[in-house]
Amino acid sequence: MYLRRPQGQGRWASLLFPFTGGNRHIVLQLMSWILWGFSLLMFLPVLLALMPGSYSMSKDLPTIPHTHVDMVSGAAAAVSFIGELLMIKAILVYDERRLPAGKGGSATPLHQALTLRPVLASALVVVLGLLLSVTGFLLLMVLEYLPDLPSRVLYCCLSLSCFLIASSTTYGLGGFLRYGSSGSSSGSDGKAASDGDDGMWQFFQPFSGGTAFVATQAVSWSMFAATVVLLAVMMQQLVAGVAYCFRCWAIGAGTLMVLAQAMLGLSLLFFRSPKSTAARLMRAASGAITATISSNGGGSSNSSLPKQGWIGANLPIILMYSPVHVFFSAWVLSYVFLPLHVALAGWVAFLVPYYGFTQGGRPAHTGCRQWPWLMAWFADNIEGALQAWFGSLTVVFDGDAAAAALAAAAAAADTSTTTTLEKQGADLQQQQGVDADSASDESAPECCGGGSSSSSDSLQTQAQQQQQQQEQQQGTDEQQDKQEEAKQRYIFGFQPHGLYPTGAGFLPWMPSFKQHFPGVNPVTLTATVIFFPPFIRDICCWAGFRQVSKRTFLSALAERGAVMFCPGGQAELVHAWRSFLPEGQRQLVLQTRHKGFCRIAIEQQAALVPVLALGESLQLANALNLPSLQQYTYRKLGFPVPFILRGRWGLSPFPRKVPLVYVIGKPLVPPPHAGQPVAAADVDALHAAYYGALEDLYARYHHLHPAFKGAQLVLTEH
Repeated sequence: MYLRRPQGQGRWASLLFPFTGGNRHIVLQLMSWILWGFSLLMFLPVLLALMPGSYSMSKDLPTIPHTHVDMVSGAAAAVSFIGELLMIKAILVYDERRLPAGKGGSATPLHQALTLRPVLASALVVVLGLLLSVTGFLLLMVLEYLPDLPSRVLYCCLSLSCFLIASSTTYGLGGFLRYGSSGSSSGSDGKAASDGDDGMWQFFQPFSGGTAFVATQAVSWSMFAATVVLLAVMMQQLVAGVAYCFRCWAIGAGTLMVLAQAMLGLSLLFFRSPKSTAARLMRAASGAITATISSNGGGSSNSSLPKQGWIGANLPIILMYSPVHVFFSAWVLSYVFLPLHVALAGWVAFLVPYYGFTQGGRPAHTGCRQWPWLMAWFADNIEGALQAWFGSLTVVFDGDAAAAALAAAAAAADTSTTTTLEKQGADLQQQQGVDADSASDESAPECCGGGSSSSSDSLQTQAQQQQQQQEQQQGTDEQQDKQEEAKQRYIFGFQPHGLYPTGAGFLPWMPSFKQHFPGVNPVTLTATVIFFPPFIRDICCWAGFRQVSKRTFLSALAERGAVMFCPGGQAELVHAWRSFLPEGQRQLVLQTRHKGFCRIAIEQQAALVPVLALGESLQLANALNLPSLQQYTYRKLGFPVPFILRGRWGLSPFPRKVPLVYVIGKPLVPPPHAGQPVAAADVDALHAAYYGALEDLYARYHHLHPAFKGAQLVLTEH
């Protein structure tokens, strides 16, 4: 490849080439150089073994017997060949947009880039993968000619490495070069240009890409699994000393290896936009068994929803509430029914590659694993699912007229409102009469005889012009308000934190929420511990949730313009048991200790929106209530112990049937910030205003939930 030193770069700027061009280019280059270095180290003993009469030079250096020269030299050649193919692939994915800036601050190319058409580049990657698979096949064919067990095991490992590298790069790089690089502006970093970019190629995209693509993928990955199993059986038999008919095993495994690679490359030709396939499957399944769902709540929720399938009404609840119990139940049962060493080995074999494959891109921080089609499906079904499962769902926005009607005392409010309106109407009529009299008096000296009709027409024309001007001004003001609202950032504070606060994740998907905040798509921030257990970790990543750290908070707010989180945190979880006290003693506890979110709101000039969740703390209960112990373990461990969820049907993970009421307050505008350090007084003032707003919301809307009509709101720092 031709390298050149452009203007503005130093003399040694070309040496930076291995560290430019995007993450894919850097990783493939490093792998290639490492393999080349390893092959040179393997070839050095071969040179020493082939140099007769050099004992004085080689006695202190590693040597190999002459019987192993062919084995080591063949392994070195295979490793160097793999490194060469990886280097070619690194060149194919080089991205000139990922370059260091020159003296003028602009990024300039370090070389004359090799640019190929996407189809040609993808085909070249597939051909290189086939070459690697054939190399793995040939390595298996020479097993019977190797002198001993270590040599045969080494060649089996090399063959497996060739196959794994060929398959992963053919599917990952081949698909990316053909579909991903042109469908996204992310370049070689692989970051989606937008959340809704469904046309971008993704490495993990189950049931997406069209029927033909899914079918050929299923066949190729089945062959892949069969090949890996055959190679594992071959190595197990070699180690056990019972291996026989090496050529038969080698032909079978090698043929499957090449066929799997060919089928994998062929499947790339059938790929179609994944925007519809998975979403259509989910929507079809959601409507398989229909049922009418109605709401008993008020507010801004729909009083009745169209027919919804059984899956659409229940799967959102199952996906959010069951994964934690499924994982920990499997964990416990494996140690109960299996020997300790077998259970431990099984979990290590599962968890190590699981975290290795799913941790790339830091999904808990960046949200890179989210599935837009799954989020859209949740948005289509979540309100119906909540109404079907909990019996009643009410979403109230404090700025609505409907919310004012709900908050007002019925009879007194109606009487007061009617009297006020009548008085305003009488005043308006009287004012219009005065204006008309004064207008006629002013125009009388100028008009005589039949000129009275002309004066009336003139007044009507002036009134129409004024009305048009007012309408234009109103339209301009509304347009400016919409523009300002589009630029506005929001921090939604969701309280209280229940034992399992799914409402903070469900609420941003609801059409009732989007109706009041059009174009606002908050990122739900959850506890970091959620991103450790398998299954629930995957559901949260696919749903676009992220961890509630300061760095992620600022990143999500800058990226999406809105976040939703629980300011009280798990400290409120410790007090959830008070919601189950008898009527008259029942309390709803809000934790007020944290103030960092108020400081961020001022620094980022984000409006702070209080969200009061009534019924969230009643969905699940702790089977063992030991408040003192749970508060102590929370302070020491960051998590209350014991923590045994109890929901519907005893110890099931599914929530109870209790009404849900979500009250969304008016946005609190933070004080102006000019870049100076935020004053503590401003933080305290915004903090007090936020919790004052929550108290006001509770005082005016707590009667909407039957369990909290006589309950007391408690604000605490402990």
